[in-house]
Amino acid sequence: MILVVLVLVEIILGWQLGTLTLSFPLMTKNVVISKVADANLSMILWTKCIYMIWVFKVLPLRDIAVTPLKDLIGQSISLKHQEFKIREELKSILYHEEIFLRQKSRCEWLKLGDRNTSYFYRRTIQRRKFNKITALRDADGDWVFDPDMLKSEVVNFFQNLYGEDPSQLENLPHSVFPSLSSEDVNFLGRNVTNKEIKAALFDMAPFKTLGSDGFQAGFFQNQWDNVGGTICEWVKNVFGGDNIDPGFNNTLIVLIPTVQNPKNFSQFRPISLCSVLKLVMKVIANRFKSIFLKIIGQEQAGFIASRSIIDNVIIAQEVLHSKRTKKKLQWMAIKIDLEKAYDRVR
Repeated sequence: MILVVLVLVEIILGWQLGTLTLSFPLMTKNVVISKVADANLSMILWTKCIYMIWVFKVLPLRDIAVTPLKDLIGQSISLKHQEFKIREELKSILYHEEIFLRQKSRCEWLKLGDRNTSYFYRRTIQRRKFNKITALRDADGDWVFDPDMLKSEVVNFFQNLYGEDPSQLENLPHSVFPSLSSEDVNFLGRNVTNKEIKAALFDMAPFKTLGSDGFQAGFFQNQWDNVGGTICEWVKNVFGGDNIDPGFNNTLIVLIPTVQNPKNFSQFRPISLCSVLKLVMKVIANRFKSIFLKIIGQEQAGFIASRSIIDNVIIAQEVLHSKRTKKKLQWMAIKIDLEKAYDRVR
């Protein structure tokens, strides 16, 4: 394990000093992208090192730890110390194995407890089966099984859903919508500070699914003292007008089923997997939070932070209860399937 720790320390120092030598040739124009790519490849080699340690060291240690050495060869003090050392080393390695499998299982509700590596492994397999897409209905209602056709249909569906239609904005009256004051506009346009960037990063869940860069937010949070300066400089340059390099704008889009057996594309929730790029969006979102109450009405529950979907269920129950008790009034209940608040935002 000492070797593993030394390798990790070397990767962090290489990030700081720029001495990692595994750069992608097409990514060296951007310092952050180059460092992330180098660190990612180094982490891959580090993972392989962990696997070799597991094969050649952990399995033999397990066999040795089954039977205490002192029971085999007398009561030697040196053997007792050796047994203690072996058990502690095995305990440390198994602890890191549990962390690795826990992250792969995406099990967020279980934070503490006994070692559950087999449980985490089953959770990982179950999650993969649940998220796997084998066939879906297209716009005409026909089943599509071919993977390439599925990809094409997915792209077309979400392009139509989220694509911009400028013609719909031309006829909207401008006077009926709330507007921002000059103070709010200046607040949104002020320079970004390191404090804002750090707050946005540490507001992200540390062990969510990693993006195409190969890193979770927990890596940048844990090593903020070493990598924070480079990250802050890149975010400030983006707000200063620099173009986002295509290497960072390469975001993985994953479709999460919202029902047990999805049959069409509307029954999936798309999420974007990215780490550093999300910082820019998080900083913007945090600024908008402070002025949202000025432009969003109370009935627009989908835009209000901390508003739970259960609130809408309670309101619906109260409406139906009033319908039953006040029989003199002519009530009518209509059940409609509305898309989420952000699904049609242009």
